[in-house]
Amino acid sequence: LKKRLLERKSGSAVSDARIHHLPQLKLRFEPLNEVGSEMHICVNTEKSLGENLQQVLCRGYILECRQTDRIIQKIPQYMSESGGS
Repeated sequence: LKKRLLERKSGSAVSDARIHHLPQLKLRFEPLNEVGSEMHICVNTEKSLGENLQQVLCRGYILECRQTDRIIQKIPQYMSESGGS
């Protein structure tokens, strides 16, 4: 993060964040722990928006398929517990 903020000093980045914002950013940082790490999608900000969008959509689809598969696998257990056939 520090490196990226320093690089913005000499460039014309879209973001207004600069190195003097780092302490405040660190204080306000909230880790992504509401979902398991297997659900996180990391992107390389050096890549284009199009490449990152494609990666996020593809990875999101894969994760959604895995979630659906886990739910489907639990159906027999649910059916036996609820008395269904």
